[in-house]
Amino acid sequence: MTKKRKVMSIMTCLMISFMLATCIVHAESFSTIDFEEYSKTIINEYAKYGVAIEMEPLPNASYTKELLREELNKVEKNVEQIKRMEAAPIIISDDTNDTGIIPRAMYYDKNCSATITKGAVPIMYTVKVTAKLQLDAQRDHIVKGYKPTLKMTRAIGFADYISYKSHTVRIDNSSSKAKNRNATYTIKAEVKQEMSVSGVTAWAKHTDTLIVTFRPFK
Repeated sequence: MTKKRKVMSIMTCLMISFMLATCIVHAESFSTIDFEEYSKTIINEYAKYGVAIEMEPLPNASYTKELLREELNKVEKNVEQIKRMEAAPIIISDDTNDTGIIPRAMYYDKNCSATITKGAVPIMYTVKVTAKLQLDAQRDHIVKGYKPTLKMTRAIGFADYISYKSHTVRIDNSSSKAKNRNATYTIKAEVKQEMSVSGVTAWAKHTDTLIVTFRPFK
């Protein structure tokens, strides 16, 4: 074999090897993986940023390593959006007081409610907060506040879900005017923000702080 033929033979072998390697890498990128591997990898990546997410597979969806890489590349951007929503201000409607009163000696109970909206279209939710307050009929004072109830009344970009976690109540009877005496609830509640992840239905779970003030004597 001449020197020229040897060089051509080596070049041909190199080209074939390169083409085979490219095909293998290409096939590897689009190889199918199962939902468990796909979801677990994404969930673990978000967990590094302190974000807990839930995922459910869509019917007939298929998952590949290439798709997984694309979703992992979106994580930081999605985390920034979630953090911005957590820090969004809340809007509280004028609280409304139910007429249901249960006389009990000098004390009686009164149900108060308020509507809280967080965020704005296209990502927002509205929650109705209801709390029962024990009042002193003789002094027009608030005695104590009971555990509140929460109801999601509107959700855009969120699941129709809210879960009470904890609360504190600060009672202020210092005003000389009864209508200004109030109970301020600081409530921790878990919500689920919808996320865009290919092939699945996904939510980011985070705990929001909701603050509402009731004035039962107004």
